[in-house]
Amino acid sequence: LNLRAAIRTIQEAGDNLSVELIRPLHRLGQTELQLGEIDSATASFQRAVHISHVHSGPQNTGQIESLEAIAGIYFASDNIEDARDIQRRILAYRARADGTESEEYLPALQHYADWMHKLRLYNRERNTYLEILKIQEDVRGPDDPTLIPTLIRMAFSLHDVSMSSLDDNTLRRMSSPDRYLGRAMEVAEASSDWELFAETALKVGDYYTKAQRFGRARSAYKDAWQQLSHAPEGLARRNEALESPKLLSVPRLPEYYEDQDPLYEAGSTEGFESGTIVAEFGVTKTGESVRIRLVESQPPGLEKIEQRLVRNLRSVMHRPGMQDGAMIDTQQLTYVYEFYYRESRNKN
Repeated sequence: LNLRAAIRTIQEAGDNLSVELIRPLHRLGQTELQLGEIDSATASFQRAVHISHVHSGPQNTGQIESLEAIAGIYFASDNIEDARDIQRRILAYRARADGTESEEYLPALQHYADWMHKLRLYNRERNTYLEILKIQEDVRGPDDPTLIPTLIRMAFSLHDVSMSSLDDNTLRRMSSPDRYLGRAMEVAEASSDWELFAETALKVGDYYTKAQRFGRARSAYKDAWQQLSHAPEGLARRNEALESPKLLSVPRLPEYYEDQDPLYEAGSTEGFESGTIVAEFGVTKTGESVRIRLVESQPPGLEKIEQRLVRNLRSVMHRPGMQDGAMIDTQQLTYVYEFYYRESRNKN
């Protein structure tokens, strides 16, 4: 109400296209989104973009914040095409502002790659990583450590969908995940930075664990263990990173039980009760979840969500625990799942 009153005041003092309307319109859109007023929020963001065009031109970067909000609305409603088009516009505006061959352009490219991954447009994601790598190599050289995160992201992207879905030309350009992971390890080793080498080996091991290529995973984790064992300051990191299992992906579980509205934000809990399910399980030396059992459910009786938790825990992979440089089986780990539910939905 306060934001709408402020917008009316600005309009009465000036006109409907006053530049001073942009910020309150954006904030109004955010508030409407929190309240679940999706159509009103979209209209507020779009009006902020329109006024930005009037004052600064259609390719100004000041509109990006509102465009991002609109893309988020489209994504939440499964409007993949429109979300993609907005992200393409945002990237074009950043390219015009930063130049397409400068390091200043890299954050925009990474943001675009993240969005393409979220939209499951993996081919576009990979092409973007190739563009990032080219800029990094041209500016910093082929052996600069800043290449390592991009090389590893490329490998994970290639893992996310079958290589058979790519055309022959793209396959020739991209090769296999092993190529990018191997190069990441080479760059890390050439840096003579033991900490960088260890962290790279951990990420490479995580990739091979998720890909269920356990021999390569074991070799990478051993490399990390050895590097972290040489320096006193590495022992604490070894203990934290390798001596107990680590989840490599979060189980895909709803925050709101049986809620059909994808736009609920964290904290929009009015009318909901909080629930908790605690599961106990073990992790094998290859990182798989075994012997899963539920030890507590509050409230009791939500069998569908209990079964979903068990299925998800069974499917996720862990970085296995290690002892004396070797992977070990680990018993009696605990996973706590917290969620919200409506009292009327406390049924099977």
